[in-house]
Amino acid sequence: MSRLEADDVEKMATVYDTKDQLKSTRVDEVLVSENEAASFSRAWTSGLVKVRKPVSKAVVFTSDIAAKNPKTSVILGIAMALVLLVIGVFTNFSVEVDRDVLWTPTPSAVLSHGGWLADDSGFPSPPRWFMMTVHADGQNVISLADEGIERVFKALDVAVNVDGYSEVCKEATITMQDNEKGETTCRIHSVTRFWNYTQESFGTQLSNWENSDVIERVSALEYPDGTPVDEMQIMGNVKRDAVGKVVSAQTFIINIAIPEVEDKALAVEERMLDILLDLQDQWDKDTGNVFRLELFGKRSFDDEFNRAIIADIPLVPLIFIVMSLFTCFIVFYKRDWVYSRCMLGFGAVCSVLFSIIFGYGLLFIIGVPFTSMTQVVPFVMFGIGLDDAFIIWGAYERTDHSKTPEERIHITMEEVGVSIFVTTLTSVVAFSLGSTSSIPAVYWLCAYTAPTIALDFVYQITFFVALIVQDERRVAERKRDCCTCFAAPAGRDGATAEDEVEEEEELKPEENVLDRFMVWFSDFLMIPAVKVLVLVVFFGMFGGLAYSASLLEQRFDFTDVLPSPSYVGEFWDAFASFTGGSAVAPFIVFRDVDQGDLVVQQQMIDYVNAIVALDQVDSPPEFFWLRDFQ
Repeated sequence: MSRLEADDVEKMATVYDTKDQLKSTRVDEVLVSENEAASFSRAWTSGLVKVRKPVSKAVVFTSDIAAKNPKTSVILGIAMALVLLVIGVFTNFSVEVDRDVLWTPTPSAVLSHGGWLADDSGFPSPPRWFMMTVHADGQNVISLADEGIERVFKALDVAVNVDGYSEVCKEATITMQDNEKGETTCRIHSVTRFWNYTQESFGTQLSNWENSDVIERVSALEYPDGTPVDEMQIMGNVKRDAVGKVVSAQTFIINIAIPEVEDKALAVEERMLDILLDLQDQWDKDTGNVFRLELFGKRSFDDEFNRAIIADIPLVPLIFIVMSLFTCFIVFYKRDWVYSRCMLGFGAVCSVLFSIIFGYGLLFIIGVPFTSMTQVVPFVMFGIGLDDAFIIWGAYERTDHSKTPEERIHITMEEVGVSIFVTTLTSVVAFSLGSTSSIPAVYWLCAYTAPTIALDFVYQITFFVALIVQDERRVAERKRDCCTCFAAPAGRDGATAEDEVEEEEELKPEENVLDRFMVWFSDFLMIPAVKVLVLVVFFGMFGGLAYSASLLEQRFDFTDVLPSPSYVGEFWDAFASFTGGSAVAPFIVFRDVDQGDLVVQQQMIDYVNAIVALDQVDSPPEFFWLRDFQ
């Protein structure tokens, strides 16, 4: 071999050695990576096992105690729930229906400023404005001004003649002169002021006037006593012609300033609402009448929320009955007097019910207010709680029937105890995070739901487990389901425990249409083309719904949380439609500044002008002392 050839062979050997080293290095890297992955997997599995073991032991231990002492567990579960509820009701139970408290995020500058005005400012308490509108469902009330104003007088007459009205109005801070009685009374803003609030005066003139004369009177810019007319306080969506004559309006407005005299004002307002709602019904039933009466008082929101709470109470026993029937006859029923488990199904529903009672009692004692929102809790709980009961019962049914009930419970909870604990934990964490909301109605709802879900878990692994053992004892004694006082006919002579197990197995329902459909559907989903189609459809839905979510607008309409139908919602809908106004009547108070300083005064004017310039503000304030004095 020549020297050149020898050099080439040596170079080639070096190259191959280098390649072998690279391959070896890569193999080592892969092995290290695989070892690292395996190490992480082992560490993760080990961590899960370490967490799972104590949880499983605690759940199984608790269930074993309940299974060995079924009667004690059931009695204790019922007694604790009822005792806590009674203690809670008679200690710190309270119902919160104030819309400002329920729906205003906290901390709130608005509420703190309102508290300063009410408690520290020294201003007189603002009146309880009682509001009414008389409209014709959007028609021009001016075209029927004579009849419309007559109905305004009628509504006012009914309102001011309720028991206690005159007495309360003696303490009014915003007053006017009652021309008929010759005494001071509550201030009233309405179109009736053009006739000095006197229906007799209006009736006398009406007998000699035509509708055009009435329109001429309400078109005046001053009342008979010389006071300027603020037409927005007495009519809605007013339009005038070139010479200033009112040619159309969509509603007549009535405002009564009832003084804030604690219980007296509340009682008078309640009587006014009752009698005026009766008048509203009379007008609605009058087929020849085109006018409608709408009304609203300061207490109306609270009354309607209370009504909603009371109206929803029957829904709880209704859902209890529906879920009991479903559980008994769909899940636990068998066509046999002994092996049917309807009573056990009813017990499963009761386990959820007592967990709700326990949770409510606990939260009552703590002092968490009860609201219309917290009535959602039972509906959530029956779904979550019964799901756990069905899982436990399904796992129990899969155990060896030849073992004792206590042994089967132990095996069951070893199998599913951790699973239902994890699902419970995730639900509790989710609602606990909801408790951090700044809106009281939301975080009070979550405050009720989170502990109640946890309590339901406890009831499932104790109360329901105990009921399973008790029901197994009933079956062993061959007592009838739902009629445990009566024994069923004895089994076959000489029948062994294995024979009874086989007898119960034979009573299991055969595969039904739904079962066959689910088997076919699962096989259908495993077809490769179907898998691709499913992924495409769901990703398409995800994209479309994500885009839809990006268009979401945030708003809050307080009438949405009212019961339906509600005279309050009808009032504000009509008020917004026929006046252009809203339920919000903001005002500005300047405090802790030298209002005599010219610089401060200019800052006040600039601030008010900036507010008026907002798109949401339709007009400048009716009263602004600094502007009026300039």
